[in-house]
Amino acid sequence: MAVVKQSTVFVQQAWGKLKLKKVAVQIKIFLFGLLFIVMAAKAYSQTDEGLQSLRNKLAVAEEDSFKCILLNDLGRYFRNKDAAKSLAYSEEAAALAHKLQWKRGMMLSLIEVAWANIYKGDFPAAMTASLEAQKLMDGSNDTELMWQLDFVLGELFRRIGNQELSLAYNQKCLALAKSMYNDQMTLTSTLALVVNYYYEQNWLAGDTLLKEGFSLAIRLNDTMAQARIFELQAGSHLYKGNLVEARDDFLKVLSLLENTQAHHNIAFAYSQLAGIYNALHNRDSAMLYANTALQTAETFQLKKELYDAHIAWFQIDTTYSNYKSAVVHYLKADSLWRSDFNMESAKLIQVALSDFAQEKKDAQVKLELDRQRFIRNLIVGGLAIALILLAVIFNQRQKMKHTSEQLRISLMEKEALLREIHHRVKNNLEVISSLLTLQTRNMTDETGKAALAEGQSRVQSIALIHHKLYRTDDLGLVELHGFVKDLFKQVKDVFNTPETQVDLTINDGELWLSTEASVPFGLILNELFTNIFKYAVQPGRLNTINVSLQEAIRHDAVDYHFICRDNGPGLPIDFDPEKSMSMGMKVIRLLTRQLHGRSDFYNDEGMVFELFFSRKGSGHKGPESND
Repeated sequence: MAVVKQSTVFVQQAWGKLKLKKVAVQIKIFLFGLLFIVMAAKAYSQTDEGLQSLRNKLAVAEEDSFKCILLNDLGRYFRNKDAAKSLAYSEEAAALAHKLQWKRGMMLSLIEVAWANIYKGDFPAAMTASLEAQKLMDGSNDTELMWQLDFVLGELFRRIGNQELSLAYNQKCLALAKSMYNDQMTLTSTLALVVNYYYEQNWLAGDTLLKEGFSLAIRLNDTMAQARIFELQAGSHLYKGNLVEARDDFLKVLSLLENTQAHHNIAFAYSQLAGIYNALHNRDSAMLYANTALQTAETFQLKKELYDAHIAWFQIDTTYSNYKSAVVHYLKADSLWRSDFNMESAKLIQVALSDFAQEKKDAQVKLELDRQRFIRNLIVGGLAIALILLAVIFNQRQKMKHTSEQLRISLMEKEALLREIHHRVKNNLEVISSLLTLQTRNMTDETGKAALAEGQSRVQSIALIHHKLYRTDDLGLVELHGFVKDLFKQVKDVFNTPETQVDLTINDGELWLSTEASVPFGLILNELFTNIFKYAVQPGRLNTINVSLQEAIRHDAVDYHFICRDNGPGLPIDFDPEKSMSMGMKVIRLLTRQLHGRSDFYNDEGMVFELFFSRKGSGHKGPESND
């Protein structure tokens, strides 16, 4: 009944305003408005089957985990319709998941809480929820949830003005989506990246990516994505001044969204078309679309789109010197804008409008007074909005600064704890080494003493790694050159005699190894040095050892190529490392598999050992490397 009553009022107003010199324009507006009313009545007569289905399922759900999923679905449904309601559903889901101790449910709910706070404008709360989800995500291999978290972080950083981090997270999302071969996520990530590129005015990259997104949207038959692409493309054309191209794109948006409930996008397209036709001096079309935008926004209570519609009418009235109507629309738009900051003053606006309505003097004088009032209100309103924005921005920056400081302190505490752990592990390994030394002194069996010495050498090599870790700036990387040099000295102190001279040459290309790679690599190197001192080093001559570690292309992947050679007598002719039963060879074979590598022994003016292994988890140029 409300829609029918609204239709009657609209028809009466439209026909009541008909004048002979504007007959054609008013008839078009009337017919276009009548068509809109019919469409609105049809939309209101249809129930939202998706929402009702979710509520029905929630009412009869018995398992708490299923209830949690449905609550998150409801939060997602209201995300861009009612942020407060979306937040309430998401927080209820998070509380239920916490009660169940369901980790994935908690992560999913926290992501939805972050989204709801973003749409609500509470960015610190969104950041808190995202960080809580990140803590739970550590150690998880759920790529889909990783994508969802990175995507919400990309949007969050874009909203608070950190374009660099927003771009980084959206690029990561695109890589994750492609790794999962998920076309829908790939499309969503692509469109988010286009927004980043357009924001930076990188039109070439944005336009190129938009074409890829359009091809994917066509293949997926995703109508909403296609409409979003034309909307983005139209924005690009508007910025470049291509009004005709922008108009055509917004008309395509309306065509794609016909018979859908995407009221936000439809109303936005109407407002933009009104502005474009006004710029093209097509008054009739501009008024048609501005009127339809206003009706759509009012019918579906779309606050932002209602603001856009009033701005469109303000531009049209200003262009054609209808200053009284222009001021009215400006004040309505200003009221909507101020309400976002709870600074709306309806009383003052009503007084201003009443004063404006009472002025019935000479038309030229009235027009001049209206112009002066508009300029004054524009300046005062602009200053008020600027002050409010500065206050909000300052408050947000203070909160973000506090959060950043808390994170920095937490990180420093964790680093200090990890250094202490490495230090204690090193000390414990040195105690074990000392115990082995004491045990060796009490033994008379030379074979046993040699075995204990080799074991002690292996323990010392691991201790050296932990020693390097707690002394470096990056707790996850070991600098190769110093590590090889110190390891060589350790082995030399154990096995060398005064009659022998051994020189070491190191060529490592300034590389760094991760903790995961350095432990097995160090043990392999320890076995090699030990064997060289036992079997290759000879008194009375200069013994040389050459160690090299370089990057190598193997099977289209960048791995590491390690070579160790000496100038000793070489390996026996019948030596086969795969069949050797010695402890050292077994250790080397085992650790080579742990490194996902391939090793080989051969003679070339002495013994040569080659090892190819994966660079996964290793660094390039120092502790600050992100590889």
